[in-house]
Amino acid sequence: MALRTGAPATAVASGPGPPGLPVPTSTGGSEPGAPARSEHGLRRVRRQLPNVLPKMKPLRSAAARLRARLRPHLERAFGRRVVCRDTNHPAQGSAALPLARGPGREAQGRAGALELSLAPEAMAAPGDARRFCRLVQEGRLCALREELQGAGPPSCPGPAGDTLLHCAARHGRRDILAYLAEAWDLDIEAANRDYKRPLHEAASMGHRDCVRYLLGRGAVVDCLKKADWTPLMMACTRKNLEVIQDLVEHGADPLLKNKDGWNSFHIASREGDPPILQYLLTICPDAWKTESKINRTPLHTAAMHGCLEAVKVLLQRCQYEPDCRDKCGLTPFMDAIQCGHINIARLLLEKHKACICAEDSLGAQAIHRAAVTGQNEAIRFLVSELGIDVDVKATSTHLTALHYAAKEGHVSTVQMLISLGADINSKDERNRSALHLACAGQHLACIEFLLQSGLRDSPDITGTLAQQLTRNTDILQCFSHSMTA
Repeated sequence: MALRTGAPATAVASGPGPPGLPVPTSTGGSEPGAPARSEHGLRRVRRQLPNVLPKMKPLRSAAARLRARLRPHLERAFGRRVVCRDTNHPAQGSAALPLARGPGREAQGRAGALELSLAPEAMAAPGDARRFCRLVQEGRLCALREELQGAGPPSCPGPAGDTLLHCAARHGRRDILAYLAEAWDLDIEAANRDYKRPLHEAASMGHRDCVRYLLGRGAVVDCLKKADWTPLMMACTRKNLEVIQDLVEHGADPLLKNKDGWNSFHIASREGDPPILQYLLTICPDAWKTESKINRTPLHTAAMHGCLEAVKVLLQRCQYEPDCRDKCGLTPFMDAIQCGHINIARLLLEKHKACICAEDSLGAQAIHRAAVTGQNEAIRFLVSELGIDVDVKATSTHLTALHYAAKEGHVSTVQMLISLGADINSKDERNRSALHLACAGQHLACIEFLLQSGLRDSPDITGTLAQQLTRNTDILQCFSHSMTA
């Protein structure tokens, strides 16, 4: 804060002062004794400055943060390098542009008006990694070149450990990628905190020109990021066959597996793009012979994610067992049913002769899995079209689909099962009804429906009533009302 001691009091009256600092007001010079009072006020200011200056630091820090946040928006609006500055501390020789505080208001001369400065010394500190990343993201090569020539590349990486090469590869800025690698000799094998290389970024976003440039510069094609993902695996998460072809032509291995046991073909099966699957099977016919660490095959994955065309390719070109099981005992047919993909379930029945009564490791069948996930149409398909017994029980627990649906609180599924003829009074091996499981899960709406449908509370094998499994007052009131009805 500048003070001109040789001037009258009006020199320091341009705005409100900091907390605790008295600022004399102008007397206009017409009142008798005004100069004496002004000098007295200035002496008070000088005495209090040592106590006030420390209070200015947090205010200036907050102003600096605000200016840093405003700068990029203002630069885009003005089309040139612009920064904010404090009007009480103008940079020498700068041209100030007042900015109105609101639409239609005159900016000139307003107290507290925001001003802009074109002063180069007011620009951000050299080597600001976030500013460089923003220039790369926006593709502003000329501005980036100018700033790098003045300050050099940032000495520390970005918040996630990214270098400017990571940022350029992620956003598909091939020209900036080449400039940074050639003019500044940045390391194309630099890894961020997830051990991603620029090649991972370019492949995962499907930027073919960046992928080809990095491969041409000698980037390691099968480098590993966290969880052992290669660039080819990252590329298989996108439906971009050209990028996958470029990586394979430069030696990428489709048979490598990540920490979960998935290879590139398995990942591509999840995305469900038939041309990519056909290509991978052409260049590596055994790519389909893979399982994850929990014994799931690409057919399981494609069926679960509803990739009908991918399932057709897998059934046509691969030799999976009709009811291959994962560690939980699930088959591809059960995956399709529990996720509501009826068209895939039909295809597996027609082309793969899947078993509709297959059981998982707990003895539950497809209808039980559908009840857990609330797939009403899948349940209707199993019961009405395939003839599955709606009251079939899981072999280990003797739970019916009605029990499973009540346990999860799926009211519409409970309604569907009862409409299909499910026995509302069915009990499991512990003599529990669906009401017990609904109460254990505190599912008020489901309990209300079961009571309204005629199900009455009864003790289980230990003598415990369903209403004893809850302390919820609303649920207990439902039981009271049902008893008095």
